[in-house]
Amino acid sequence: MEEAPEVPVSDPVPDPALILTPTPCPASNIPSRSLLEWRKRVKSEYMRLRQLKRFKNAEEVKALFMSNRQKIEERTNLLNEEWSKLRIQSVPLSTPGGALPGKKLCMVEFGFPAFKAQAVAVRPLTTVTGIPFMYSWSPLQQNFMDNNPTHLQAI
Repeated sequence: MEEAPEVPVSDPVPDPALILTPTPCPASNIPSRSLLEWRKRVKSEYMRLRQLKRFKNAEEVKALFMSNRQKIEERTNLLNEEWSKLRIQSVPLSTPGGALPGKKLCMVEFGFPAFKAQAVAVRPLTTVTGIPFMYSWSPLQQNFMDNNPTHLQAI
């Protein structure tokens, strides 16, 4: 058998309209690389904007605090000036000889050198009746009146 002579076959030039390019399958759940990059950029920008908002709120709070503090100091200084202009009437000084024998004296000393120390006789206060002793407390939905104040019947 004779072999057929080999004929060189040239590669045909493909038609550009027939060339298929690979496209991602829309049914797949794998996002493309550009989509992942956009998500990262959007998330980082969102976090940056939130941080800016937090910083802005913190600066606003600081500014309000400082303005309130300044107003308080101005009013305090104004009150201190008015207070220093007032004439303070001191308690009349009692001499140790003028006090009743057996009475205790109380010395009042001031932080200002312009004011002299004062001595006043101590007067005891009258006794006050104490809070009545209770055996127990229980929560009530309404008030109850009872003839015997030491015992309240359960209703």
